[in-house]
Amino acid sequence: MNHELAARLKRQDPDRYFCALLAPQAMRDALLALYAFDCELARARTVASQPILAMIRLQWWREVVEGAVRRHEVATPLSEALAAGLLDRGECLRMIEGREMELEEAVPDLDWFERYCLTAHGSVMAAAGGSADREALRRIGAGYGAVWVMKKRAEWVGFDGTEAAREWLVVPKGLRRSAVALPAVLAARDLKHWGRPRLVWDQVAVVARAWCGT
Repeated sequence: MNHELAARLKRQDPDRYFCALLAPQAMRDALLALYAFDCELARARTVASQPILAMIRLQWWREVVEGAVRRHEVATPLSEALAAGLLDRGECLRMIEGREMELEEAVPDLDWFERYCLTAHGSVMAAAGGSADREALRRIGAGYGAVWVMKKRAEWVGFDGTEAAREWLVVPKGLRRSAVALPAVLAARDLKHWGRPRLVWDQVAVVARAWCGT
């Protein structure tokens, strides 16, 4: 396992770090790279002082996904996972397109929010799923993203997107034990328990119940 990348993701996104650890060994590093890549895309808007600078950061990542060789603790393992066919290149490009939507000047409405969640966040899960499960994973990922926005950036969208999240977070039976879909299990927990302390053992219990079918 890429321990440096794991430590980075543990700081930035504990939920998805935890889920990646439960993935089959062959997919573990690819998921760590994918989730760390998503964190880097999210930072483009928050660390740049102007939208044009955020666009430059996103373009840098687009070039990486398209095949540019860059020495970087996230870009390098991401490129390796893409080259190995463990992640879908088209879905990774859609992740970037979704983050570009964050830079639009228009005031978000519910239709915009749904398109944004399906593109920016749904594509994360779709990038790591097989073609047969891709559209189901896109919807689940959109639900995960909607909950994330409600927790982290509620003031950014200015409305409640929890109803859309609940609709999306219905995980098909065949995906309930998939490590790729596990973040949705934790997002569904958050919808039920807003404001509840988030403990590691609580995460373990939620995932265990999902995997055991209880």
